[in-house]
Amino acid sequence: MRANTLLCTIAFLICATMATAQPSMDTQRYKIDYVRKSHLFRKGNQLTVVQLDLEWPERLSGMPAKALQKKLCQLLFQNSAGGMKEGIGEFFLAHGEEIDRMPDEAGLDVYHIQLQLQGLAWEKDKYVSMRAVRKYRKGDKEMADSIYNDLLTYDIISDKVLQTKQIIHSPALRNYDINLSLASLIVKHGPGPNFYGLLDFDYLPDQACLMPIGVLFNLPGFCDENGVEPISIVPMNSVQQFLLRSAKKTLEGKGKARKDKAQPAVPVTEPRGEEVDFKKVYLIPDEKAGFIGEENVVSFLNRHVEYPVYEKLLGIQGKVVVTFVVERDGTISDPIVILPVSPGIDRQAVDAVMDMPRWKPAVVSGQPVRSRVSIPVMFKLKEE
Repeated sequence: MRANTLLCTIAFLICATMATAQPSMDTQRYKIDYVRKSHLFRKGNQLTVVQLDLEWPERLSGMPAKALQKKLCQLLFQNSAGGMKEGIGEFFLAHGEEIDRMPDEAGLDVYHIQLQLQGLAWEKDKYVSMRAVRKYRKGDKEMADSIYNDLLTYDIISDKVLQTKQIIHSPALRNYDINLSLASLIVKHGPGPNFYGLLDFDYLPDQACLMPIGVLFNLPGFCDENGVEPISIVPMNSVQQFLLRSAKKTLEGKGKARKDKAQPAVPVTEPRGEEVDFKKVYLIPDEKAGFIGEENVVSFLNRHVEYPVYEKLLGIQGKVVVTFVVERDGTISDPIVILPVSPGIDRQAVDAVMDMPRWKPAVVSGQPVRSRVSIPVMFKLKEE
């Protein structure tokens, strides 16, 4: 029986070891950017506050996930960009000029836009499931004026995005009896029986995505404290009858193979100019960045990492590698997961890394510079 207590073993490694030798394949097979920033824009009399909380997979299994990039840009930024940076750039331009602080002027219209992208589950080299949320609010109201909540599954093998109509058999979207049956399953395995009277059976299910243990649905007709529809997992043995063939192939990793191939790992090199470039992120500095907290980095991360409930219940373990930039002033920025384990575990590792105190910055030619560092974090459950 698994104990409720956690044994989290944490390893520590500076990225220079990766930069000076041929990196492992895994360090170039995955790239999940974590973007958590706020921006303020002005366009005439309109101010727009944009909050980004994104867990954006740019590369999975050595491939760029092209179909996923386009779909996420469409859902979150409402444009046709082919990647996160391009999509964010176009999205920002549409809202005017970025400014540093809120102007002290009367009569300005203030809008709030919150964009969230959260990983829900993934099966290595098969698929990843995600939740994309857009919230719009005008003025100082607590509740959003509109919320768009999308669940999706990306088939890595086929480079194909599956939404509800590719996962659940279409009669489940139209037939009242099937909807009622499926709604009852969601209530049974969801937050509790009190939700039953709040569900709209005529529209259930309207959002679904694949999980290793079943299918995850949203619960229309009810919102949580953040104004977003709650989600509920129905075990696979209960929902199997509703699955389409395309969903079953994705679960089995038997989708139609894509034409592009995985990108091979390449040696990391760093041309060095005569002058120090203070904007550049160095991979091979003269002196590496170093952790300078009151305790060592292992002790710090052990205190700040919690085992996610979902992964603990399923016994998911493994090593997640987080890479980040140590700025010239020692602060931490730009976290990226380059070796994922599971969305919940990856998120915990990134949160702990971003909570670290300032580091001693790297040095090139006697000057403090920006540099990239990697930390592997091992999540392991203790058996009793």
